[in-house]
Amino acid sequence: FDDDQRGLGWLPSGELLAATMGHRKLVRVNDEGFWDVADLSSIEPAMINDMAVAADGTAFITRFGFNPWADEAFRTVRVIRVRPDGSVSLIGGDVAIPNGIALSADERTLFIAESGAGRISALDDPLADTPAAPRVLAHIPVSETSAVGRAGPDGICVDSAGGIWVADPTGHQVVRLDQAGKVSD
Repeated sequence: FDDDQRGLGWLPSGELLAATMGHRKLVRVNDEGFWDVADLSSIEPAMINDMAVAADGTAFITRFGFNPWADEAFRTVRVIRVRPDGSVSLIGGDVAIPNGIALSADERTLFIAESGAGRISALDDPLADTPAAPRVLAHIPVSETSAVGRAGPDGICVDSAGGIWVADPTGHQVVRLDQAGKVSD
C-alpha cells in the first residue's frame, strides 16, 4: 500500500496489523508482504483511521462515516471491531468523528477521542458480545490558542498509571486526564 496506513497494532504472534484509511481494509504485515484480514469497505463509505489491538488480537478501529474534506454531511458512527477470526461488527453507540482510540491496561475499557464533539468517551467491556453505548468520560477544555474555538481530540494513549493523554491539534495542546476524567496535566 502507498501512504494509506493509519492505525497500527500488534498481534500476539508479533505480526503488525495496519488499518488502511482509503482502502478501508485491516491488513496483517509480515516479512512476506500485506495480507487482508478484513475488508471494511462495505460498512464504511469514507475512511477508517486509528486502531487499538487487544492482547487476543481483536482490533478496534475508528471511522469517520463521511468525508469532511469533500463537504459530505456530518454523521455519527459506531466503532468497528474485528475479531481474530476476521469477523466484523459495529459496537457501542454512535460517536462523533471517532479518531484516537486506546484500551485500558486490563482491556475492560476502550477510550475514544471524539474529534467531532471535543470529548473522550469510554466504552466498557469492549470485548463483550454486545458492549453498552459509550459514556462521556471528559470534555477536553478549549485552549486559548485554539484556531477554531473548540477542542479536537485526536491521538490518545493510556499511561502506566491509567491516565489518558490526549493530543488536541486544533488547540495546540496535550492534556492528561486521570481515570475519573479530570485534567491532571
